[in-house]
Amino acid sequence: MDKIKTCESQKNNDLKKIDFQTLPKKIPDFKNTFESKDNIVKKWLIDWINSILKSNENNINLLLPSKKIIAKHLGVSIGTIQSAIRYIEDLGYVESKQKIGTVIKTSSSPIFRKLTSKRDLTINYIRRYIKEHNLKSGDVLPDLDFIIKVLNISKNTLRLALNFMVESNELKQTKTNISINYIVSNVQNPKEYNTNESITLVDKLYYDIKNYIKTNYKTGDKLPSNSELGQMFNTSIKTINDVCKKLEVENIICAKRGKYGTIVIYNENNQHSNINSKPEEYIFASSLDAQFYYYQKIEKNVLKLIQNQYSLGDKLPSIYELAKSFDVSTNTIRKALNNLNKKGIVQFLRGRYGGTFVSSILDETYYDLNTSQKSGEAYKWLSLNPEYFNKFIN
Repeated sequence: MDKIKTCESQKNNDLKKIDFQTLPKKIPDFKNTFESKDNIVKKWLIDWINSILKSNENNINLLLPSKKIIAKHLGVSIGTIQSAIRYIEDLGYVESKQKIGTVIKTSSSPIFRKLTSKRDLTINYIRRYIKEHNLKSGDVLPDLDFIIKVLNISKNTLRLALNFMVESNELKQTKTNISINYIVSNVQNPKEYNTNESITLVDKLYYDIKNYIKTNYKTGDKLPSNSELGQMFNTSIKTINDVCKKLEVENIICAKRGKYGTIVIYNENNQHSNINSKPEEYIFASSLDAQFYYYQKIEKNVLKLIQNQYSLGDKLPSIYELAKSFDVSTNTIRKALNNLNKKGIVQFLRGRYGGTFVSSILDETYYDLNTSQKSGEAYKWLSLNPEYFNKFIN
């Protein structure tokens, strides 16, 4: 342990940083196994941490090397390391804190005072849903997309919550060619959070930045960039982006695309929203409006393509081919197809003969992308891949 360096931290002066050169030289075998990489890394981290704890004579809290360094050492992605660290944190081996790092725990008491994560709130919401609907062991959870809308979370947050509940034997996961189902295994009582515990980092920063705007800016003033706000409030740009989206929805700020930046359009000390003094402030739509229009336009173009060139049951080109055809990113096409899937226009099938298939043909004159309302009756059918169907006929 002679290669441990002192880590300056305003949160905990007793932290010591482990030098990356002390990482075990032996790398796990990721090829000759059926286990996932994050599972292998979990076990590797636990074994390494246990060996460190045995030689930690001073019982000090040790700060792990960064996720990037560990990922490079093992030859895996940072995402794999993040998944593994989340798992061992749930087991009580470590604690993570933004802007500080991941610390090996030497006692059962918490090292950092942390706000409840969105994942934890999602887990609690699912537990409450199970209890309120009297679901028993063996019952299947319904489609959980509604949780994303209710809690305003990402699909990745929901995935992390479900994975945790599977790891803790609260749920069991079953897979089919079309979907993944979650079955109740062990019913847990939901936790009753108090106000201070249940607030998330985004919510806390929302109030902090809103007060910062109220104190320091008036209507029409331009805010610092998101990267500058991230440095000021000691948080990531992604968190600042999430906060700004909330402030923009409430018409407190207006984010313009490009060089025009973010402008204050409402302040409790100066309730005046007429900021159209410069051409760029009224010619260009806000970033939220521009983003909405852009995705809606691509969705409509995909719909036109389906109406003009495809019939019921036809298989669409791949996401990559559509992205190349429309000259947009694959992520934009994926969002457009997901929206069309929710509206019943396309259907996703998995497996060897899977893909995206047309499940409904709608007359564009009777269809509104915003409301999904139509005056005529659409003819729908459950599409089967002809190649898959012919395989069993022949």
